[in-house]
Amino acid sequence: MDEEARTTRTIEELTRSAGEVFEIARDGGGWLEDGDLVGQVRGLQEAIGALTAAQTVRIAQFAARTIEDGDTGHFPVDKGLGFVDEFASDTLAPMLGMSHGPAATRVFTAAKLAADLPVTLAALAAGDLDLFRAHAIADELREADHDTCAVVEGMIHPRVCGDTPGKARNRVRKALAQIDPDSVRERAARAKLERFVSTRASHLPGMTQWFAQLPVAESAQAWAAIDALAHKYLHEDPTLSLDQCRADALADLILGNATIHASLALAIPVNATAADPASTCPGADSTAGTAPEAFGGPAPDCPAAGSPACESPACGGPACGSPACDGTSARPRGAEWDAIWTKLSPQDPAAEGIELPGIGVIPAALALSMAGDLGVSITRMLINPETGTTIETRATSYRPPQAITTFVRLRDGTCRFPNCSRRAERCELDHLIPWPAGPTAVANLLCLCKHHHRLKHNTRWEPELRADGVVIWTDPYGDQWVTHPADHRQLSPAS
Repeated sequence: MDEEARTTRTIEELTRSAGEVFEIARDGGGWLEDGDLVGQVRGLQEAIGALTAAQTVRIAQFAARTIEDGDTGHFPVDKGLGFVDEFASDTLAPMLGMSHGPAATRVFTAAKLAADLPVTLAALAAGDLDLFRAHAIADELREADHDTCAVVEGMIHPRVCGDTPGKARNRVRKALAQIDPDSVRERAARAKLERFVSTRASHLPGMTQWFAQLPVAESAQAWAAIDALAHKYLHEDPTLSLDQCRADALADLILGNATIHASLALAIPVNATAADPASTCPGADSTAGTAPEAFGGPAPDCPAAGSPACESPACGGPACGSPACDGTSARPRGAEWDAIWTKLSPQDPAAEGIELPGIGVIPAALALSMAGDLGVSITRMLINPETGTTIETRATSYRPPQAITTFVRLRDGTCRFPNCSRRAERCELDHLIPWPAGPTAVANLLCLCKHHHRLKHNTRWEPELRADGVVIWTDPYGDQWVTHPADHRQLSPAS
């Protein structure tokens, strides 16, 4: 039997077997233990991944074939993997059960994966990566050549397999920016031409859905305005949801019915060596690191230094009155700060970044411009220059003070359950070891959305928070899943 016939027969057998598996599953699984059901879900996922990868290769091979004109008429030509015939998606769309647009995306993704992304394709085949995230990777690298793709794959795998689609895109962008920053900037410049705002009727009566794609600078400013006003509305009327408040804020701002004042956090790398007990507050963890006076740390002659009233990054007490201890100052004083302020001028496109929840990280130059143009205040956020994570602190009460709450949310970025992208400010702070047996300390607090907070308490999922901020989850069946803290060094190259 030749290869073509054997492949066709194998596919036919798989189709029949898949139908039989579905019939068996549909008839019920009452005779299976929980572990057996999970094992079959895992096995079917691996089978789906392998079949999806095989289909991806076949789609790419079909798309590479085209018809060319010759002296004697039309004749078929195989252009090789990576080429996409103009009408390939039209042929495949009906059999894929897709309209033309999604089918065209599927075809272009298949061509890129098969031609230039073998590691990503293998992860898809193993069930470690779903097609949606594989598409995100291929889309970010669609203009990169084969050699560049190979280098990027070496930088992002295998950690990208545990990322959400958004984080996967950011990871690829960061890697690509290190290899070929010019191409990233050129792509970002071209992407601005694709900005739009559109509306369509909602599936809910009397409602309309809005969609927009904006350059990151304008998007950051708009989101900061909407989010700040929404939280004001939520404070005034707690019966509303935050989503409802954001919708009201959007409408009011567009119609000119409201004004806002927003705040941004400036990420300042500081020395993360062991803290000097003589220069930090007693509540600070021994791994906290020492913040320079210019970056918001206590002045040597600060009357509150070493006391709960000090507003060192390791504490959450009220300001003592010294300018050096005023953590809300838009521009801390001192020669050290003056030196970096010059570097953060709008003339420096490579400056450190400002992180905006829900938007990403924007250049500091843009943030400083926003501060001048819009009255957006800037406060400092101290980070470890080696890891990008923030600095440790602790408290003695059940409810974390604002400094610890801010730190944990900045450290985590999102809900820390695997593959959950709910933003940290919309999550609850959970004591891993219940209080008072477990302290109200950064090392014992985790951001979890309401759903995954309940999951942690009502199921046998067990999280372990390591000193570096990595969380290792063990599911009820013994498998482990890893989530990582937010990396505040990571700039969005598209910005």
